[in-house]
Amino acid sequence: MPAETDEIVDVCIVGAGMAGLVVAAETAAAGLRAVVVAASDYLKTLPDSIAKWLPAPLVSLGTDGFGRSETRERLRRFFEVDAASVCVAALRELARREEID
Repeated sequence: MPAETDEIVDVCIVGAGMAGLVVAAETAAAGLRAVVVAASDYLKTLPDSIAKWLPAPLVSLGTDGFGRSETRERLRRFFEVDAASVCVAALRELARREEID
């Protein structure tokens, strides 16, 4: 289950693939605090399933369904897992933590 916290972070990592996991580990090793934003074309339980191994809180986005759109791009937009929505989610989380205005 993704963690929810109000602590201030130093780094916002977008993506929980191999590169994102490495960055999260390196960030933690450097003593920095981070939040990870992950998006999936599938159920958000996919990124949620790795949350317990992350050294940072996870904000996950997923489609949690299929068949609502005729293209993958429209599906991503409908479920707000496209690039613009990932950016908004990262900014929303930083604003919620009062790290940006």
